[in-house]
Amino acid sequence: MALISNGTTIASGGSLSVSTTPTTAQVASATAGITSGVVGSYAMMKHANTNVGYDNNTTIAGSSIQYSTAGGNGAGNASGTWRIHGRKQGTTPADHQATVMMRIS
Repeated sequence: MALISNGTTIASGGSLSVSTTPTTAQVASATAGITSGVVGSYAMMKHANTNVGYDNNTTIAGSSIQYSTAGGNGAGNASGTWRIHGRKQGTTPADHQATVMMRIS
């Protein structure tokens, strides 16, 4: 078998294989290119209403959450939809309100 492009033989003999698995370098490069707030990014977030609890793997609208410090101080609203990667009880103190979330859309 030969691979020919515009009349030039690129490869010949044997068989061609296509790998659909990205390399470690490709994954690392793509991950490094993710900026804050875009789909696929992670952030420390808290619910804008301190009396609302949430469980791991729940999705939530960005308009209901705020970027947060680890101490639970939040500011501004996010956009899109986020998946919660943690848990918060509904009436915990301020320093227990933040958790990691990932933007999914």
